[in-house]
Amino acid sequence: MVKTKSEFISEIETRVRPTVCSTHRFVDGEHEETLEGRISAVDLECLLSFARIADEEERAHIKTIEQRDAYHDWADKLADAAADHFGEEIGEHSNLNNPWENALELFPAAPQEAQDE
Repeated sequence: MVKTKSEFISEIETRVRPTVCSTHRFVDGEHEETLEGRISAVDLECLLSFARIADEEERAHIKTIEQRDAYHDWADKLADAAADHFGEEIGEHSNLNNPWENALELFPAAPQEAQDE
């Protein structure tokens, strides 16, 4: 099973963080704290930070996709309304057909003077 980034962050928080344990030793009479054979606290915080950034990025992409889909829905509604108004067929989206362009072409061109203003 593929985990979402939120699940990954949660797992790191609950399973990895508790395993980060330090040991103490004396080197040349000085006390030194080490993290032996484990992920360091700094690495853990870095990993969590990157996971959170990736999660935020994924949410932003999902929002952009949802906005794009909403704009497409509205463009479809406008194109369908234009086709109904003019009693014309605009067709379906395909690699050879663009119903939005077809709907736009149903509208008469504006006089040149109006376009120049």
